[in-house]
Amino acid sequence: MDKGKSKKQTQGIIVKILCFVISFILWVYIVISLNPVLTTKVYNIPVNVINSLSLKKNGLIVLPNQKFTVNLSVEGKANDIYNLKPDNFEIFLDLSLYDLQKGENIVRGYIRSIPPNISITKPNDLDIKVQIDEFVEKRVSIDKVIDNVNIDGFYSFEPVITPEYVIVSGASKYVNEVDKAVVNASFTDLKQDIYQSLKVKFLNKDGKEINEFLDIYPDVVEMYIMVRAMKEVEIDVPFINNLPEGLKLESVEVIPKVIKIIGIEDVISNIYKISSESVNLSEITENSIIEVPFKIASGIETIDNKNSVVIKVKVSKIDQ
Repeated sequence: MDKGKSKKQTQGIIVKILCFVISFILWVYIVISLNPVLTTKVYNIPVNVINSLSLKKNGLIVLPNQKFTVNLSVEGKANDIYNLKPDNFEIFLDLSLYDLQKGENIVRGYIRSIPPNISITKPNDLDIKVQIDEFVEKRVSIDKVIDNVNIDGFYSFEPVITPEYVIVSGASKYVNEVDKAVVNASFTDLKQDIYQSLKVKFLNKDGKEINEFLDIYPDVVEMYIMVRAMKEVEIDVPFINNLPEGLKLESVEVIPKVIKIIGIEDVISNIYKISSESVNLSEITENSIIEVPFKIASGIETIDNKNSVVIKVKVSKIDQ
């Protein structure tokens, strides 16, 4: 009995296979011989968006990061239908033809190229959703984060960035997130001037970089750090004349006693002291604090642009 049941199952499978083969042969015959008209759908056909810059005159812009494709219902002979691919179609969307508004807009693309003997059965398939945003532009000052370490005997000035600001523009969704623009650089063992081009980065309020989808001008700025030789020298204060009669000099304090000077190495290497203007003792009648200018040679500067020294003069009366 089991053998009989197994034989029937085998026969059933053979019948099903034969039916499938016959059906396939008939389908091939129909397609090849009769070539009937069929309908199908072609998916993910890319859309070429043109004249997007025309929106700027109205203060608008296409929101970035959108993928424009359509799925077209088409009709044609079987031989033509079965060979269709998305890149067989050229679909364009001309944004200058529409009165677009901020937000979602539904506009219709047009067919520039389509395979022969193929027709579109549903024109609405050419409707495309486009997200539009406000076009904004703002000026952002550049913050510089520069770490520089000098070799002993050298001094680096404050880095100079040119230009001091950049223009960032684009969709308001992204531009309005910009909190600051920064450039970063790090240098060690500085003993000569540094010139370098630095890439500008934008940060949001959380300190996260957000350069994507932004137009930046310029996107690179120039940094210059002037480096000069530095040395510490004594301050020499010359005194002229004598104290008025009846007074004697108790003490003189010079503040500061030494100062750091900066300049070209060949120039400052031969400088060992800085002299101030003379202090006229004949004009001192009591304890005095006097501010006296330095005499600094051309090409020499002092740290923090200090240009004077304080003299504390203490006197007393002579007992008669």
